Amino acid sequence: MRKTIGKAMAATTSLALALSMAACGSSSENAEEATKVGGTITIWTWEQPGKAFEAAAKGFEEANPGTTVKVENVGNPAIWDKITTGLAAGGQGLPDIMNVGIDYIGGYMDKFPDAFADLSDYGADDLKDDFPSGVMKSATRDGKIYGLPFEVNTGALVYDVKMFEEAGITEDDISTWDGFIESGKKLKEKTGNYMFGINKACTGNANCGDTWQIITALQNSFYFDTDGNITMNGEAGVKAMELIKEANDAGIIIELPGTSDDSSWQVQQGNVATLVDRSYLPGVLKTKFPDAKNRWKVTALPAVEEGGLRSVVPGATYLSVANASKNKKTAWEFIKYALGTTEGQKAMYESQGLFPGYLPFIKEDLNTPDEFFNNENVNEVFIKQLEDETPELNFTGDYAKALKAMIDAQVQVLTKGADPQKALDEAAERLANETGRKIA
Repeated sequence: MRKTIGKAMAATTSLALALSMAACGSSSENAEEATKVGGTITIWTWEQPGKAFEAAAKGFEEANPGTTVKVENVGNPAIWDKITTGLAAGGQGLPDIMNVGIDYIGGYMDKFPDAFADLSDYGADDLKDDFPSGVMKSATRDGKIYGLPFEVNTGALVYDVKMFEEAGITEDDISTWDGFIESGKKLKEKTGNYMFGINKACTGNANCGDTWQIITALQNSFYFDTDGNITMNGEAGVKAMELIKEANDAGIIIELPGTSDDSSWQVQQGNVATLVDRSYLPGVLKTKFPDAKNRWKVTALPAVEEGGLRSVVPGATYLSVANASKNKKTAWEFIKYALGTTEGQKAMYESQGLFPGYLPFIKEDLNTPDEFFNNENVNEVFIKQLEDETPELNFTGDYAKALKAMIDAQVQVLTKGADPQKALDEAAERLANETGRKIA
């Protein structure tokens, strides 16, 4: 019996020693892994940005021998379900890097606070001033940075030069939304053309909510405040809906069919004077309508009040690192190269033309005249917006429900003449019941 106990004790001692040595080895290996750059990292994204990341990966791999960047086209919107599933499983199955939309990152941070690596630990604080402040805020919690901006889309107003000239409209006339609507009435009366378009019945896609979101954001408001309380039926949201209703009642909004590319449809009709959209639009016009050279000009969005804000960033995407990644250092170094260097940005922009968020690159490489737009520097409009103190938009994890509630309210207003305040109050109550959130 004693020999058996002795053998067991010896075995236990040997096992403990082995585990201790293994633990030391594991700790040493983990420490080395945390500081070295090498090995394979994987990115989840979708088609067009994926091609941009592949372009950046070539330079990164050349600069860092022994590294491989695998870009996986998960698809959009399929990527959101896949990321959510992985986050809910504690990070299991997630890639090293995720391409995350501004409308999702806030909800992910709220519901899965430990799922993303704090990029501040790797040097993101040194880069944050090189990106638009409002966009950085949307990916930051308690001083921790959970994503670096990749594609950033400011608001944009593109107008048909000839139509404006025929109606006697100038850029100064549309510096406010009141002036924009009055100019639309003038345009309709003199030429029979429409000022802008909305899919009033909201069939086919959710782009019909873009105009309300832009006008509301120009008043430093959104669906939710920074605490997550519902604000969509507040003064700003109601004002936005009232302006849209006024334009609709005046007959200056053309009904859009709800295609996946509403902007191109409006251009093809030849009877719509302006496109209220985002900074990717000039690139779309140049690519799809090369024969329309000198037809369009780009200016800032109208302010809601005279002298008010004309800058907003309604769309953006980020690159975030999964906390479950075993190669965070390499993942971060790729993000820093792709998004925080002129070399990486140039490779991606030349590949796909997606409007970036890295201000040094935008100011130095994109700040030039464009012969397609009457040799004007259209990016100057976007640069100004990116430099402004744009509002932080808190999408939360309930953005999809909020968008649906607002759209339903807008459909009632535009198709049945409902009162904007009443329609949005009902939408806010419904959202509160569905989410448990308070109405501010």
